[in-house]
Amino acid sequence: MFGAHSLRPRNSASAATRHRNSPTRRRVHHRAQSATLLLAGLEKLGCTSKSDKFFDTIRVTPPAGMSAADALAAGHKAGLNFRLLGYVT
Repeated sequence: MFGAHSLRPRNSASAATRHRNSPTRRRVHHRAQSATLLLAGLEKLGCTSKSDKFFDTIRVTPPAGMSAADALAAGHKAGLNFRLLGYVT
């Protein structure tokens, strides 16, 4: 049996077009873009980060005068998937 995909021309241009528009690629781009926007917003609120390279997970320190527990609670209240990390993590 042959699927419709086996009848397509197999050249790099058609493969690149399929990859560029793939749902997986769009999800990956969305996650990376969301993390970048979240980090920018948290930095405006006074958080600091040493993360210069990341994909969908960022590590931040809360602003001065705010405990990590308070920042965690505020994030959860806003519907964000925050978790407390140890010093070794």
